[in-house]
Amino acid sequence: MVTLATYSVERRIRQALFDLGCSPSQFAVICGHLSQQRLSQAFSGLKPLANEDGVLLEACVKELQELCQSVLPLSIDFRNVVGVKQALETRRSAKKEQDQQQHRENHDEQTTDRTTEKERKVF
Repeated sequence: MVTLATYSVERRIRQALFDLGCSPSQFAVICGHLSQQRLSQAFSGLKPLANEDGVLLEACVKELQELCQSVLPLSIDFRNVVGVKQALETRRSAKKEQDQQQHRENHDEQTTDRTTEKERKVF
């Protein structure tokens, strides 16, 4: 077994999963980006992750951490991979809707600001 560099993305992800109580095989299914075998190769040091894979997997870990924080003092049972995936999808949809709403509000404010500025020029 090859040892991973202290600050490698593989080590950071593996440690974060350990801290969450999520096994790499559960994570592979929940995240859905890489197979369990490919993730195992990365964590064992046999085949490092491509940069874009590392970025996507770290983003998924961050989502799982946020999900866990949102239900404290309860905990997430990562054995229920289908339920965790559904919870993540629900959070993503809600965040997307919230972002779209914020964008609409910002657009409305800009339109109002322009209208007010035009009215000032008239007077």
